[in-house]
Amino acid sequence: MAPSTQQLAVAAVAAAGCTAFVAAPSTARGPTLRRTTQGRASSSSSSSGTGLAICGLGAAVGAAIAVPKKERVALRAFETELGVQPPAGFWDPLGFTKGGDAASFRRRRYVELKHGRVAMLACLGYIVPEYYRWPGELSPSLGLKFTDVPTGFAAFSKVPLSGWAQMVFFAGSVELFQYVDDPKRAPGDFENAGLLGIPNGFMKAPEGQKEKKLAAEIANGRLAMMAIIGMFFQNGLTGQAWGDWSLYTDSPLRALTPAQEIIAGTGGPLPDNFWDPAGITNGKTEKEIAMLRAMELKHGRVAMLAVLHWFHVAAGYHLLGDYAIGERMSNDPLVSLTQLPMGGMWQVIFTIMCLEWLTTYICKPPEDRPWDVLGWKGIIDEDYPSEIWNGWKRVQCQELNNSRLAMVAITGLVAQDVVTGDYVAGVGKLCGGAAVCNQPIDYSPWQNLPPIDDFVANAPSWANGPALYGVN
Repeated sequence: MAPSTQQLAVAAVAAAGCTAFVAAPSTARGPTLRRTTQGRASSSSSSSGTGLAICGLGAAVGAAIAVPKKERVALRAFETELGVQPPAGFWDPLGFTKGGDAASFRRRRYVELKHGRVAMLACLGYIVPEYYRWPGELSPSLGLKFTDVPTGFAAFSKVPLSGWAQMVFFAGSVELFQYVDDPKRAPGDFENAGLLGIPNGFMKAPEGQKEKKLAAEIANGRLAMMAIIGMFFQNGLTGQAWGDWSLYTDSPLRALTPAQEIIAGTGGPLPDNFWDPAGITNGKTEKEIAMLRAMELKHGRVAMLAVLHWFHVAAGYHLLGDYAIGERMSNDPLVSLTQLPMGGMWQVIFTIMCLEWLTTYICKPPEDRPWDVLGWKGIIDEDYPSEIWNGWKRVQCQELNNSRLAMVAITGLVAQDVVTGDYVAGVGKLCGGAAVCNQPIDYSPWQNLPPIDDFVANAPSWANGPALYGVN
């Protein structure tokens, strides 16, 4: 059965959370495929790829939902290849291996290894110059020393044209003559490369550790590809290879305009932060920014109530609804919503309209704080010096952060229910309904303990309370 649009959407969203080069298609495992001797990469290499594997876990779950059963059979052709490491296992969120094409899988694995190796060298190129530079001159004719070359992007402007020509020539010679892909060998395995890729190296990998080291190389290469991109971004934003935050003057998290100051210090997510990564408040007036904050809090408050409602319905507590319709409603919140009679639905809508009417026309909140619908401004002394008695600023920050979390949470709960049918049914059970908490407790070991009087009689003198204070 073909995957539904909802299933494909979940897989796409999960894949968007992380990016890395993945292995691609093949129907049979031929001699050209790179295998492990034990059928799976050694689990001991998982520590090298934990960062990437955790990042890919969400994408793996989405992919498992989206790929139909028949297509999963084809994927098993590559489940014993290197790079299949816990906890994500075989990770191909974009479905490159759906066709099971061995030639395409080999080409993608070769490209993944090459990019990973280049990325690892690039990361070293960013890190090492911060601590060590070669002595002497880089270009005697220009009087350019190695110590004169800065790190990061700034180095591009210092390296002379002849230096660039040398690097291009070296890379081209390695690509065309030194390390040439041999279809008879595993992808990325070159006959004239020794340990750590040293050309014609005499050192070989220790016996029994080859598979572990190959799996670690793939994991580290994937991590390095993400790491070097992060270094590029921080270098481009701050102008320094290691990103001095004070130099990023265009950051949406700083350099507030006078209009933005109206909500500064109200949480983002810490009390003294201003959080607007999308730049929504740029160019807005004070009134517009205040209304944006009011809208954010209104949605957040509704979301917090929605999450609470979801959990108590999922736990089976819906007495009013059961009484209203004369039968027990479903514990699935989305299903119970369809069971609500039209009269009850109109009551909810009418109540919401009444609240909106009151706060818009009758009990208007302060103009500079349109989110303060209860009128706390005239009651709370925000300038009271005590941090203990005046926790208003902290409470506002908590409400804002909880609101943001609730908006994400209710969206996830609805999406999960629509796609998988799971509405967190175990929320009202011990340990969330986990089987481990349903096991009977064995008290027999405690029944064999000696009486408490024996402990008291044999206790050391210092354990007697009065003796501690010199009382006989």
